[in-house]
Amino acid sequence: MVKVLLFGELKRLAASSEVFLEVRETNVLNALVDLSARYGGRFREIVLGDGDERAIVLVNGAPVRFGVMEKRLNDGDVLSLMPLCEEGPE
Repeated sequence: MVKVLLFGELKRLAASSEVFLEVRETNVLNALVDLSARYGGRFREIVLGDGDERAIVLVNGAPVRFGVMEKRLNDGDVLSLMPLCEEGPE
């Protein structure tokens, strides 16, 4: 199992601060796709975006770059997802 810690709007969308994913030969990108299917369009928009980085992704406290989502997840890993703050109009 991978523990997923959710912060900010992601926590609200999932109605929980932590959820769990079964590990079955998965990587960060597949985990984000699975979570997006579970929690819907706005969650997907934040964690996968449209080519723009919209969330901070950590695995066991280490940052995962937006373009390098193939990092393998292992049983016992902790995936943390934090939406970036958006600036309003100036």
